[in-house]
Amino acid sequence: HTKELSRGYTKATNNRMELMAVIAGLEALNLPCTVEVYSDSQYVVNAFNQHWVDGWIKKSWKRGKNEPVKNVDLWKRLLEVKSRHQVTFDVADNAELLQGRQRADNGAERDDDDDGDDEQVIRPQTQGKAFILLHASAPPYNRCPERL
Repeated sequence: HTKELSRGYTKATNNRMELMAVIAGLEALNLPCTVEVYSDSQYVVNAFNQHWVDGWIKKSWKRGKNEPVKNVDLWKRLLEVKSRHQVTFDVADNAELLQGRQRADNGAERDDDDDGDDEQVIRPQTQGKAFILLHASAPPYNRCPERL
């Protein structure tokens, strides 16, 4: 089962969009799942794999030279939704991710107006763009259905 989610936000940085992509993907799952997140965002992947988030939390959301962590609102939201699942993060550079990234960069979205045509509609560019792949599974069916 594949589901492509597409959203745009004005006045959003790429880092905020990368975080929102992971949040939206995890929020679409309605059962606790084992999830592999594949992203081309070093920002998101390294934050977990290099334990940056753990350090930020220990320092009350401060980094390096006692500077505040950017996007704390989204990091907290991501941690909350991530806590429902077993999540791993990996950097992806495969063709499918690159194609998805191109769709995000072009601002293409699926037309969901329920008129049956499912045509592709080009939306105005947003400042931030992101595309991730999530592989999710949960027993007993070895898949994790999305929220209805």
